[in-house]
Parts: sequence; C-alpha cells; structure tokens
Amino acid sequence: QTFTTLEAPLVSDVKVADVRLYDALINWTTNKATTTVLQYGTTTNYGSSYTDTSGSLTTNHTVKLDRLSDDVTYHFKPTGIDSTGNPPESSDYSFTTLTFPRVYDITFQNKAEGETEVTWTSNVPTTSEVEYGSETIPTKTQGNTAMVTSHSVLLFGLEDATTYITRVRGHDQFGYEAVSDDLTFTTLEDTTPPIVSNIISESNTVGSGEASKVQIIVSWQTNEPATTLVEYGQGLTGTTYSDKTDENAELVNDHLMVVSNLDPARTYHFRVISYDKARNETKSDSYSVLTSRRRETFLQQVVGNLEDTFAWLGNIGGIF
Repeated sequence: QTFTTLEAPLVSDVKVADVRLYDALINWTTNKATTTVLQYGTTTNYGSSYTDTSGSLTTNHTVKLDRLSDDVTYHFKPTGIDSTGNPPESSDYSFTTLTFPRVYDITFQNKAEGETEVTWTSNVPTTSEVEYGSETIPTKTQGNTAMVTSHSVLLFGLEDATTYITRVRGHDQFGYEAVSDDLTFTTLEDTTPPIVSNIISESNTVGSGEASKVQIIVSWQTNEPATTLVEYGQGLTGTTYSDKTDENAELVNDHLMVVSNLDPARTYHFRVISYDKARNETKSDSYSVLTSRRRETFLQQVVGNLEDTFAWLGNIGGIF
C-alpha cells in the first residue's frame, strides 16, 4: 500500500513595489491557497504584523504597509495558513523607505553691496531655491534645477542695509520638498561712490541773432545708477563754480545735461556730480569748454556779404 503526504505551502515571487516615504506595497504568491499574514519590523524579530481579517484563502497576496518611517530598513516575512492549518515556508525579506529631503547648515555671506550668497546642504540631491523679501519688498525667488546636495545661490539686486526674510527649499527626484524655517540676513550698507567716466562736452547755438541761445552739452557715464548734475563758472580754470544746473534725480548709468544761457565765445570750466541711491557723491575733475559765437541772421549774412563785395560804398550795414 502507498500514501502521499500533503504538499507543504510555499511562498514565492515576493515583490516590493511603490516604496515611498511612509508606505510600501508587497506582493507574493503561494503554491496553495492560504490566508494573508505579513510580519514586519525594523529587525528580523519583526514585532508588527498585518492580517487580512477576512480570512479568505488565496494564492495571490497583496499587502500595503503604511504609517512607516522614512529612511528606515524594514524586514518582513510573508506567512499565513492553508486549509489544514499549516503555515507556508518563507524567508526574510527587506526594503528601505525613501528619505525625506531635509536642509541644514544654512549660511549667508555678503559678497558685495547688493549681493549675498546663500549656501546649505541637503541629505539627498534636490533642486536649489531661495525665497526672499521683506515687509516692504515683494517676495522673489532665485535658484537652479540641478540635483545636488551642496547648494549655493547668489542673490543679487538686493537693497542696501536691508534685513531680508528668507527660506531655502528644494525638490528631490520624487517631487518631495525640503524647506527651511524662516531665516533673516542683512545686506551691506552702500559706502562706495559711483565711478564717473567718459566725460564729453560740446558747445552749440540754438537760434540766430540776438534771440539765439548759447549752450553746452555735457555727457558722462557711471558704473552704477546715479543722479545727474553739472556745476560751472566762467574762466579757463578754477576751484569755485558760480552756477549749477538742477539735479536730475533719475538714477541712470548714461548721463546728459544741457547748460543753457551762457555767454557766447567765452571759456567756462565745469565739473560733473553724481549721487548713487545711498547718496554717495562723486565729483569729477575740472574741465573747460569754449562756447560758440552767436549765429548771424540771414539778413546779417547778406549785409556782410554786400559789405565785403562793395567795401568802397562804406557802411552799408549802417543804412539797414
């Protein structure tokens, strides 16, 4: 006589899918229909278990573990019982949850007036973003999309001597965001006056005759936005300036000022003055310019030509 023992239940084709920060999906099959039970924990002693409370028997098993911790290795063992109460043979398996991105070691370094570098480190590669603003300055964002763990973003165009409220943030490859608490930094005070260059002057006459106006046009450039002003006086040289134009308070890099109502055929000395936003002042060296003569009217030109041609007639101009 012969007899055949029952086939022992076995676990196979174990798969861990869709591992996230706090949950994971586990699938396995059994050669015989069994209940669905999963033991799991941070060690091979497990300590926690999931049981399908329906008690149904199946060969395809799926369990979603949740309420896990990020960046932790979990051990698990699929089990259950078949219709005769026998548990399947199974091995130990493991998986590691994703790491939630975090930022730390945030530093601020003023590189120049209006420029501050922000550096920080993240525990996983993320993008780099810095949000900054103040109670009176709208929030802006600067950064880049490169996935790195060492971050550096140079903020530029900042207001001088201003305290900014900022936070750094970044997204990892799965879209999870790391963000810091609100932090503050204060920019440098602007104490550097603007640099003046390319000073050019020329004289011209507007109109003709006694109603004509003699003027000089002065242009120059500054290395930063600044105001526009010209001081001037008669004479080839001098350290005093008897007159000055009204200051154009618009902050620009390219400057142009017209100095009007000057005497014709006179030498003037002048200097240009520019103030930056912080009212740091730059005064140029002294320059000189010779104003042009008044332009004759058409009638004066005709009379002059007649006098040159008919000089023997005497003072024709006096007749007119």
